Amino acid sequence: MAPEPARLLTLRDMCQTFDVSRQTVWRWTRRGELLEPIRVGRRCYWRADDVTLWIRRHPPVRFKYFPGAFPWERGQ
Repeated sequence: MAPEPARLLTLRDMCQTFDVSRQTVWRWTRRGELLEPIRVGRRCYWRADDVTLWIRRHPPVRFKYFPGAFPWERGQ
């Protein structure tokens, strides 16, 4: 059986996850404070599994992670 494809998050998803603006997501990326996106043509995506792992390892002060906090972890 083939493995399930990785769930990809859009810039909008990242903004909602961290409750920040698009500019802040890009600023954090430029500074190396956030994962580099995967570029597909002119679009950018982040792997949901990578973002979840990153948050567990680098929780921002104002962001409280708990298992099942993200829609992609609940199977939605």
